[in-house]
Amino acid sequence: MQNGFFLTVYYAFREKIKPHSLHFDENSYAENSLAGERSFASIKEEFLAVRKATDLLFASLNDEQFAQQGIASDLPVTANAIGFITFGHMLHHKRYWKKGTCK
Repeated sequence: MQNGFFLTVYYAFREKIKPHSLHFDENSYAENSLAGERSFASIKEEFLAVRKATDLLFASLNDEQFAQQGIASDLPVTANAIGFITFGHMLHHKRYWKKGTCK
């Protein structure tokens, strides 16, 4: 799940690791995810686990950690911004789930 990428970025920022740039290629990820071979229940279970881990991670950060800055997809970004991106991305997909079309 793409949130795993965001969690990786978060951990890097929290630990003050400054990789040159972290990238996520959604097309490559989708091609290699094998999601079509999994049950909806399995995907839902993974989503809920990653969402819970994400919530716990955000709850563990202090103001200094939220302010940590790094580079993701060749752009400067803070851990705080990654939090907004992560939850906004989830809401984006939720809209499709409610329509019955997953993207």
